Amino acid sequence: MSKLLWILSIVTLPLLMVKYYRFAEIPATHLFLLAAGLMNIGTILKLKSGKIEKVIYSTFILFIVIAFFDLIRTKQTNIDFIFEFKLIVLLITIKLYSFFMSKFGINLFIKWLSVSSGIILLGLLFRSLFIFKAPFFVLDAEIITESGKNQAAFYLALTIPFMFWYFKKQLMSTIWKVVLGCTLAVHLFAAIYVQSKGLLLALIISFGITILFYTNVKFKLTDLLKLGIVSLIPFYFIFSNEIIDLQGFKSDINSLLNQDVADNNSSEERLGLLSKSYNHFSENPFLGIGTNNFAQIEQKATHNNYLQILTENGLIGFMIFIGYLIFSHRKLVKLKSKSVNFLLVINSFWALTIYLFVINGFFNAITTIVLALIIFYEKSVNYSVKTIEYES
Repeated sequence: MSKLLWILSIVTLPLLMVKYYRFAEIPATHLFLLAAGLMNIGTILKLKSGKIEKVIYSTFILFIVIAFFDLIRTKQTNIDFIFEFKLIVLLITIKLYSFFMSKFGINLFIKWLSVSSGIILLGLLFRSLFIFKAPFFVLDAEIITESGKNQAAFYLALTIPFMFWYFKKQLMSTIWKVVLGCTLAVHLFAAIYVQSKGLLLALIISFGITILFYTNVKFKLTDLLKLGIVSLIPFYFIFSNEIIDLQGFKSDINSLLNQDVADNNSSEERLGLLSKSYNHFSENPFLGIGTNNFAQIEQKATHNNYLQILTENGLIGFMIFIGYLIFSHRKLVKLKSKSVNFLLVINSFWALTIYLFVINGFFNAITTIVLALIIFYEKSVNYSVKTIEYES
């Protein structure tokens, strides 16, 4: 029964891209996950935590404590505990995701996620292109705008890397190769269609870092041909489809490359937020202005996780966060292996680290996937997860 609940949690995970299928603001994937966790609570409590795992938990716990402390200086009219409750739920889900990845294997997780994600993306793309006939990715059926595209872009930035390395390196049947190749093509199509500069930068830089510094990968001619065919499919449909208007996206990219901020509304707005963040940070450099207070004051987020923490939690919170990133990276490098697991984890780690420069996404349900993968990898290297006795 716990395996069925785990699979249901995996296949509903891509629904994090949309705001639907939530109960009391808790995503369906987490409800299935919590139910499966309750069936294995005895084993979960007995398991020892690795060093990276302890640091991840400690980071969340420290920010939960900081958030409760900051309630005494909140700018909210009515004090609530929604953010604190959210962090507690995310902390639990990280533990459960990593546990079930170890119990049932990473193959099961990536295969089911790839297929379900491909199907859900196909549905969203079909609705956007042929029902709404919109030149952009529509995620909210009630409002035909680009609202919510950042969440979809963030999801794609964190999932494409580990799907790619699994597809390239893992031994599997021809049928699965075809299925996963098609789902990867759908994800690449969506990655372009969502028209996000942050997504583009996160994928290019994270793949570049992974290939240059962590692999001895030599792409054979056949591999390049396969990759070219997989990539050609989404590119063909995008650039041959008159419905999709990429002119605005192209002009944004050109102005970004030419450093012409005036012609790039998004970059100009972010520079303004940078200035406001610095002003608020200078008010209280050590403790910051308080958790979630920037949005209350400015009515906007900083669109930069590092800046958000520095502004709201000061140098203390910033050092905690940067300390986690540095420690995790150092430990991952020490645990480096020739397995596909290392490549998909380190690539996803860098994609997350880079994308956080353009989104406030660390305390996000999507981020828990990468954090759980890191914990799973640490356990898989330190000891064989197959030797652990789990409850049925």
